[in-house]
Amino acid sequence: MNLQFEAHEKLIQDVIDSRLDLAVVPDLGYGANKVHHIRISDGVKLLFYASPIHPLANKELVEWGDLCDYPLLVGHEPFATKKIIPNKLIAEGVVTPLNMDMTADNVQCCKILVHNGKSISVALEEDIEHELREGKLKALPLPNDIWIEVDAVMHRGSVASPLIQDFLSAAKSAFAEPAARPMMSV
Repeated sequence: MNLQFEAHEKLIQDVIDSRLDLAVVPDLGYGANKVHHIRISDGVKLLFYASPIHPLANKELVEWGDLCDYPLLVGHEPFATKKIIPNKLIAEGVVTPLNMDMTADNVQCCKILVHNGKSISVALEEDIEHELREGKLKALPLPNDIWIEVDAVMHRGSVASPLIQDFLSAAKSAFAEPAARPMMSV
């Protein structure tokens, strides 16, 4: 079994091109007519976060429009974030665009840059839980949450081998537990 970590759009393209048998990715509808989607999780939670010294971190409630006043540092899945977040803002009635010009290679880099207090970022809850517990970062108290569904995708027409079926069962079980991590492929 070969595991590979990449941006989800590359993983899906690798499945379409038969370079991968299976990819676990957020459900954003990519390659829908070329791949078969298998639901792994009905949702993983995204959190906006900031340094405890950031002006938004000390508000009792951060409105969705407040996010537009600060640079948003986008992490290792910028394509997904740049699709999900604007759609959420539109659904919440916000028309001012976010400033999402900054992209970092990974969540760790985002956490370091956000810690300086000038920008905000967004990540899977599991990716920042340690820093939240230690008080190094603070989740922004928004009116409601953003959840992303997670799917395994296979090339349309492929048959899942027993190994893939076992992996899917294990992945579904793992995503049901709080310590699960998405965005991997087989």
